[in-house]
Amino acid sequence: MVSASAEIQYQGTMDESEVGMNTSIQLECDDPCPVSRWSLTWNLPEKAQIIEIKDSLGEIEDYQRTSKSVSITTNSEKRYNETVQIWMKIDEPAQEIHDDLYYRKMSIPSFSGEKTTGEIKVEDLVSGKVGFGFGSSFVNDEFRFSGEGPTNIRVNFGDGVEKRYYQFFGEERENSTEAYEIAVGTTGLVQEFERFPVAVMNNRSYNEKVNRWSSGQYISGTVYLRDDLEKDYLPVLTHETVHGLNDRFFRWDQTDSTYIDEGVAEHAEYLMKKKLFRKNRAKTGTKEIFGESKKYKVEEEDGTYVYTLESQGDRDRLWNYYRQDKEFMKNWDPREDADTREFGYAYSELLIKYYIVNNGTVRDLYSNIAVDQKIESPQQKWDFLSSHMVMEPCNFDSRNRFDNCLDEINDHDYEIVTGKPDTSSRSSLGFEEIKVPNRTRGGSGIRETVERTQVTFRQFLKGFVDYLLSLTG
Repeated sequence: MVSASAEIQYQGTMDESEVGMNTSIQLECDDPCPVSRWSLTWNLPEKAQIIEIKDSLGEIEDYQRTSKSVSITTNSEKRYNETVQIWMKIDEPAQEIHDDLYYRKMSIPSFSGEKTTGEIKVEDLVSGKVGFGFGSSFVNDEFRFSGEGPTNIRVNFGDGVEKRYYQFFGEERENSTEAYEIAVGTTGLVQEFERFPVAVMNNRSYNEKVNRWSSGQYISGTVYLRDDLEKDYLPVLTHETVHGLNDRFFRWDQTDSTYIDEGVAEHAEYLMKKKLFRKNRAKTGTKEIFGESKKYKVEEEDGTYVYTLESQGDRDRLWNYYRQDKEFMKNWDPREDADTREFGYAYSELLIKYYIVNNGTVRDLYSNIAVDQKIESPQQKWDFLSSHMVMEPCNFDSRNRFDNCLDEINDHDYEIVTGKPDTSSRSSLGFEEIKVPNRTRGGSGIRETVERTQVTFRQFLKGFVDYLLSLTG
């Protein structure tokens, strides 16, 4: 059996109307060599049109095309390496997110364990993401990625109103810097691109494109906000920015459970509300979790008003959750079960606040749970996190100890830390274009009397990975 290695490189352009892509597949024969023909089957993006396929001897005209792939055999000549290039285009309009903000998503086929790189030029590039295990950079309308094996990408682009850390589409918002700096100060993370795109939508559009129950949402590099948040605008923007910063960090988490991500976002939102109230920029401050209602007395021109904020999460329900050995938080996702939504948000925030009170900062927690292996099972994730933090905070047999623990969490004076990263120093991944050797027939210089007949790429890569990723957004 012939052994070999490969390197796959993508170069392309994207805009609102079409995608142009050149895929270079560099093949290296390891042993035994040389090889007279190379054959491979390559997956193609949906609706892709092939413009040209060539190798080092010139154009390859005899290829077999299906709706999802193309089968290629190189021109005959014994050699130790070969480069196949596939030029294609996709005449498909980009998906509009909102008011001149667009996105495209694509699968990036490759071979398992083989180096895969890409350079995509996108006019008005704003943000994007690439799959687990890949590095990426966003500089000067150029999205680069590098890793091993197949992956998927999403690119967001458009021309909005630029602020320091955000680009707004729809209605422009003020004071956004505060939200970003609390999110960064809380997590210690910085995104790979310069600004988060923010789509500010009226309720009808938001309900149709996002959901009916939330005030904001982060999806694959873009923040979505309702346009009528008023006093909740900065807290919600802070919350969703944390999700954006967490996006790359938590790519090892392949489960649908979101309690850590949501807990940190809830805590950062709490800090923003605390700041606004202390600066006399909000009538009310924070609410308790699994606690009591809080009253805020406000002097206004026409009299004195008392605003009451109910606790998020019911304390008796948490007590019963522990006593009855319930476990639904292991799989909790606010999108799935409205009945556990409020409880889940409160429990998630309690996880983080308990850690802060007893162990350290969110940044300390993140330094302990940074892993480079995927975790796909909710139970495996729960067990992993259990080795670094208490997953059932305030769970005591004594009701008195339980109550005292929750009171301590709610009474704690949580520190507000802001972060001001230097986004201008963001670096770009290196990119070295694969060159196709310029060979002529009979000019390889190889003296080999044993003719090696067609060797399929499936054989020497120990099994072709029949792969076509579908994105979840």
